[in-house]
Amino acid sequence: MRILCNCAPVQLGGGVGRYVASLFAEMARMDGDWRCVVAAKRHVGAGIVPADERFSMLPIPRVAARSAPIRVAWEQMLLAALARRTRPDVIFCPGNVALLAHGGIPSVVTINISQPWVRPQEFGRGAGLYLRAFVKLSARVATTFIAPTETTRRELIQAVGIAPERIVAIHYGVDTSRFGPAQPGDQPSDWARAQGVREPYILSLSSLRRWKNFDRLIAAFAASPALRRGVQLVIAGRPLDAQVERELRAAAAGLGAAKSVVFTGGVPETEIPGLYRLARAYVFPSLFEGFGLTQVEAMASGVPLALSRASVMPEIGGDAAVYFDPFEIRDMAAAIERVLWDEELRGRLVAAGLRRAQDFPWSRTAERTMAVLRAAAVGRGLA
Repeated sequence: MRILCNCAPVQLGGGVGRYVASLFAEMARMDGDWRCVVAAKRHVGAGIVPADERFSMLPIPRVAARSAPIRVAWEQMLLAALARRTRPDVIFCPGNVALLAHGGIPSVVTINISQPWVRPQEFGRGAGLYLRAFVKLSARVATTFIAPTETTRRELIQAVGIAPERIVAIHYGVDTSRFGPAQPGDQPSDWARAQGVREPYILSLSSLRRWKNFDRLIAAFAASPALRRGVQLVIAGRPLDAQVERELRAAAAGLGAAKSVVFTGGVPETEIPGLYRLARAYVFPSLFEGFGLTQVEAMASGVPLALSRASVMPEIGGDAAVYFDPFEIRDMAAAIERVLWDEELRGRLVAAGLRRAQDFPWSRTAERTMAVLRAAAVGRGLA
């Protein structure tokens, strides 16, 4: 089976980048007669394409890598023309949008998010318009769609009009060999200390977007006894919206918590496991997610969770978290207090989280994805 994978929209560091890198790593461990050509930015390809002879790189032009509109034009015109000329058995698009003029080649598209339809007010105007238009067009031409959760699958069926028989939910995963509980003697790394991180701390890891709801998390943290008891709130993630970061820093200062709320910015991949392991608790207040990789990674790291009772979080967290209303600061503050200091509850959550993390192996993600690709390639639709 010959696969052309369009990773031109993929960026390193975000959820989609980590999804694709982990998926490819597991594919490389699988037996089988297949080849995969990956179209991607050069630096992205270096981070996601395994050293396996079945994978090869097609670097996108530098001018396309620097400009989103040019990149989209390159994908939809030149890459689509290459597909029509080389005729792979299946095209795989993990970045939400199909190659529209693919010439009848079977294609599988992973749609990672439904925010642009369900909560358009919290999604960037330009990106939202692009996704709403191109995913609608993709729904007309793609063979099969993959969603990362059943929640997202249902939302896409309703919002985009994808027929239920053409979209399947395949969960992301977690690498339990990389993410695991803290060991005696573990200490914050030099990088973490340089960012101002010290124990004990609450961790929340995600890029800075409005729907991540960090403003209410800061307010809940400031309203809880945690602030007065010397606990830090560590918000770790890329500041994709500079205005949001400025507003969050101002909010922390206005609540008298500026010295206790740490913004680390983007976190190097090598530092992420250590940040989880040493956290006193993981709190994720997001209003909306396609999957929520970080909550699974926190569970695998033996950290008790307090999660927003919204979107996909209950589907993924199951019985391994305390849930709160993400719009109610008092409810969030109470959940933070419980998950920090109720030792009996903390023990139950840690045990449940370690068990539940075993339900999300990347190997299963890869096996199910390859089955969908093969089914599409031979004209059988969903596997």
